[in-house]
Amino acid sequence: MYEAGSIQELVRETNQLCYRVNGEILRWRRFNFSEKYRQILYQGYLRRVKRIQHSILRIYEICPPDLEEISKKQKNDLEIYIQAISSNIKGALDNLCELLVCTNDFGLEKKDCKLGYAKFDKRLPQNIKDRLIKLKQSKPDLNQSWYEIFIKLRNENQHGIPVYIPSYISSENQEKYQAARERYFSEFQDKDWQEMESYEEFKPVAYYSCGFPSLIIHSQVLADFNTLIFLADAFWNYFNSSELMLEHAEKLGRASQ
Repeated sequence: MYEAGSIQELVRETNQLCYRVNGEILRWRRFNFSEKYRQILYQGYLRRVKRIQHSILRIYEICPPDLEEISKKQKNDLEIYIQAISSNIKGALDNLCELLVCTNDFGLEKKDCKLGYAKFDKRLPQNIKDRLIKLKQSKPDLNQSWYEIFIKLRNENQHGIPVYIPSYISSENQEKYQAARERYFSEFQDKDWQEMESYEEFKPVAYYSCGFPSLIIHSQVLADFNTLIFLADAFWNYFNSSELMLEHAEKLGRASQ
């Protein structure tokens, strides 16, 4: 599935994950938010970042990029960790939006202050809008942007089909697999089920449902983490602006550095 050079790059980036997460924690510590907002930051956003890190590392432990065979238990674990990453990215961005709302009067109900809600997106600071514009640009091979897929998955995770990793059947085994499948659902014999399983191969590709592109697991979870940090940079830069720190120091209980 992966070329040797791609595997080395994926492993290298994974090995740097701990340093990047620690850096993310340290840079947000410069803001001395009041207790209420510290809870959103530390118990919300930063805790989710650490859970995303843990999930990515577990994916690479369970299923190294060069793995060719996988057990059903390993596949189930992979699906759970992929789902956890998607859910925590959504939650982490919600936490950052909540911090932003604390410093701005958006004139909206709290439930509407989330990325992807048109009224909220229009009121975002310009530097965050600029990042979103880049994420809204479609990829040529997908005809959908990361942002569009993220918004769809946010709803799919809550109400639709959870992520799954299907078995791959090679073209030369398709007819034999289908014959065994028909026999199994006609007679329900274990031998036919075992024959079906013997034709199944593993590919590190996951799906949500129709309308979503497939995702290549190892590269996609890292890309999603990088995108989260890309957006978080814009929020951090906004909070770090000197005007904001002066204007909202008393409101947020923030100590000047």
